[in-house]
Amino acid sequence: MTDYIGIDVSKQSLELWDGTQEGEVPNEKSLKTLKKLLKKRYGGEWNETVRFIYEPTGPYSNYLRVFAAEHEVRVVEVNPKKSANFAKVVGNRSKTDTVDAKTLSAFHALLAEEDFQIPEMDEIAEQLGAFIGRYEIIQKTRT
Repeated sequence: MTDYIGIDVSKQSLELWDGTQEGEVPNEKSLKTLKKLLKKRYGGEWNETVRFIYEPTGPYSNYLRVFAAEHEVRVVEVNPKKSANFAKVVGNRSKTDTVDAKTLSAFHALLAEEDFQIPEMDEIAEQLGAFIGRYEIIQKTRT
């Protein structure tokens, strides 16, 4: 059985909803708490049966993307506009993290299994992004 987990990503935390249970874990570099939660709920082979659905939210979703790539978890990154339109259609007017996670979890009904992909990480692009970030900090401190 496949478990579809809607994840609302914020700077501080990841709000999770799998259709029956909610959870919240800190949005930290290695996402160790998320891994522990997934092992506890879904067993040792959780990465084969779990699918993530989330909106990419700038740098805040990077840890989740890296986590999914490292653990070979299939994901769908939903365009925020599509997610907002879907929420309107199903009548979700509330804008809380839990409601967003539930909406994203329900969004899986519109997706085919081939829509879920393991994220590919481009190490050169990641390193270039880090260099640009450092360069921007240096430029700000110079003026």
